[in-house]
Amino acid sequence: MKKSLLYTAMLIALPILGGCNSSSDDQPSGDSVYDREGEVANFLANPYLQYPTTDGMTVMFEPELLEGHSAESTVYYREQGNTGPYTPMTTVSSDYDGLGLVQRARIANLKSDTKYDYFVRSAGGDSKVYHFRTWPSESDLDQHSEFSFIAMSDTHASDRDRWGEGLTGLRDIYEHGIIKHECLNDVTLCNDLHAGVLIAGDLVYASNARKAYRDFFNSSHELASYLPILPTPGNHEYDGGNIEAYDIYMDWPDQMGWHKARYTYSLDFLNLRMFFFNSFVQSDGGQEYQYDWTMEELENTANDGNFDYVLGITHAPCKSSMWTPGESKKSCDFVGLLHDYSEETGKLSSHIFGHTHSYTRANEMDVPHVGLNVATSVGRIDHFHEFAQKDYDTVAVSNDENGYNIMTFTAEGDKTITVTRRTGGSFYRGFQMDFPELETIVMHVNDGPTTPSIESFEIIDSGEVALAASAFDSRNETKHYESHWQLSSSEDFSQDVTNIWGNTTRAYNWWYNEEDFYDEEGNRLGECNPYADKEDALEDCVHSYPVDTQNGVDITQYKTFAAINPGQDIHARVRYRDEQLNWSEWSAPESIFFDGVTTENLVINGDAEAGHEEGWTHYAKTDEQSENALRSLEKGACGIPDARGERVFQLGNLGGSDCNGYGYGFGGVAYQTIDAIEAFEQYTGEEPLYVNYSSYMMNWNNENDDPIWMFVEFYDGDENLLGVTDHIKANSPKVLTRYAGTTLAPIGTHFVRIVIESEHNSGTDTDSQFDDVELTLSMPN
Repeated sequence: MKKSLLYTAMLIALPILGGCNSSSDDQPSGDSVYDREGEVANFLANPYLQYPTTDGMTVMFEPELLEGHSAESTVYYREQGNTGPYTPMTTVSSDYDGLGLVQRARIANLKSDTKYDYFVRSAGGDSKVYHFRTWPSESDLDQHSEFSFIAMSDTHASDRDRWGEGLTGLRDIYEHGIIKHECLNDVTLCNDLHAGVLIAGDLVYASNARKAYRDFFNSSHELASYLPILPTPGNHEYDGGNIEAYDIYMDWPDQMGWHKARYTYSLDFLNLRMFFFNSFVQSDGGQEYQYDWTMEELENTANDGNFDYVLGITHAPCKSSMWTPGESKKSCDFVGLLHDYSEETGKLSSHIFGHTHSYTRANEMDVPHVGLNVATSVGRIDHFHEFAQKDYDTVAVSNDENGYNIMTFTAEGDKTITVTRRTGGSFYRGFQMDFPELETIVMHVNDGPTTPSIESFEIIDSGEVALAASAFDSRNETKHYESHWQLSSSEDFSQDVTNIWGNTTRAYNWWYNEEDFYDEEGNRLGECNPYADKEDALEDCVHSYPVDTQNGVDITQYKTFAAINPGQDIHARVRYRDEQLNWSEWSAPESIFFDGVTTENLVINGDAEAGHEEGWTHYAKTDEQSENALRSLEKGACGIPDARGERVFQLGNLGGSDCNGYGYGFGGVAYQTIDAIEAFEQYTGEEPLYVNYSSYMMNWNNENDDPIWMFVEFYDGDENLLGVTDHIKANSPKVLTRYAGTTLAPIGTHFVRIVIESEHNSGTDTDSQFDDVELTLSMPN
């Protein structure tokens, strides 16, 4: 990575500084303080920096409290290179600090992009002399053609001391990673090379709140004394009273003007606006204020020509490939605002998060936005196959490791975000104390690749659609990153559109080989506690490295099944994206006739209009499995806001017409089984058989609040299970939305079963509804 221009200028200027600023103003006057005195005093939390701006900085610390003395102290500061007296500022404690121990001094009216020396004088003596740099203003732009931030999460400062589990690990990341690589092995150079350290939550772990925050700042090898720490709280900030300590030890702009506003704020650095969003504000009204305030500020940012980038910092993920239970609807709402910003403006945006302890990098299909899990600094790694995981189409890279990121932005010229990941390794593969570079990617708004053309389009013997397009041609010397194919029954791509994009159309997809965890009979290969206190812990673990599942795949070609019934034209088009996330225009469409036959809808009573549940086999997901799990309800009954006709199916625990349920919640399963051989006279079980299935589904608040999903199972003539489709999960609160899938049945399929399933998570009833279920079978001629 290039060194900052400011750093180069600083090296040239160093010999000159000693001869500057020798005017009479620098001469001693009375009892003014010109330097620190005596031995370095002890501090419970060494001086550290917060809330940087172009004209101010907050210095904070926690002195040792001596008998007969208060914690009140004095911060002395002066412009670096000035040999005159320091300016004193008496410190204060936070209103939230009942003990009055943690001290802060908000230093204002400073020059932009300027270094200031400072030290603290407490009852116990003086600190070392440190320095900070104020952030630049537009007038300083010639010294900042680019700028960077260090990004990490889940630092988990505590009194635990194993690398990758506690305080020693955080010290190692600072010493062997950040200071060594990002500060050229000299902590005093950090603020010449970087603007700050972004921490996406879970700064601490232990419930001894004050000690945990002291550990956090004291573990930094004085990095925090030179470079501001820019945090947002995580879930562990709420453990054991930690959030109160977070209030005491941190500082931020008060932009919303009410109590919980301090958990949502923004900071500007030249043409970058950063939003720090607390994903764990509790249900005291903070959620609504946060969202509304952030939405309004993003709208203002979109209309402000001074900003080219938006960066969101939050703790919980919207989507997590490595630990899906950690996903947060609240974070998705926040990330959705960032997507809206990029979609509206065409400008780059990004968000960083943590909470799930592995590195991931993701990008969206239609907006120039990158999501980064910058975990984990110290938190226990979420290893492959250890928890509920999903290889999302939006995620290009997943790696179960320790590490941190550097994010670099250009201030002038072409607008570019460069992301570098440094890996610290893992328990399985061994910790890498030299923190090598894992990857560097560049996002750059530019002209997209040359528009491709479809060169081959046919239906092959298996019933698959085979597509091939022209070679990738970049106008910017970039590589082919991904392809996006579309199939439709209409030439203008307005009906029955199948979007083919993601893991199987990207140049690479780093995930793990699931087969490494099972024997030939499908049994899990042993149990594994990666942190067991025994020498042979690794021998009990079978671990897979991430592998490129796209290795050797030509992404100018694709085979798939069209969600279009035979007897119609299939229209296809494609566009290409380069590695800097720029799309080409869509190719000219090509068409082919899909010769074949299709059944009518084979689902009986799929629309609930009959007023009963006949045709469906259903049961409740309880120990007894005796309660009714399915009910056809009138539109508007029980507060259900939607229906396709006059009625809708409720799948859960509604026990009577009064909708009071049974006083407790449970999910349900409803299904219908189709005899494919009886339904389709041309089918014997050996021919290619398309299965097209769909349902309108909804839940109450979000996809995790009483979720509902749909899938299809395939059975042979002896009712042995041959295969199951992926589960299609609804995410459409209070609005019935159509979800659909198309697949090729396994050879030997005799019975096809469409299944709707719901889960209960909260409350006394289950808020899961579905309507207009369809299943058709198709055969190509």
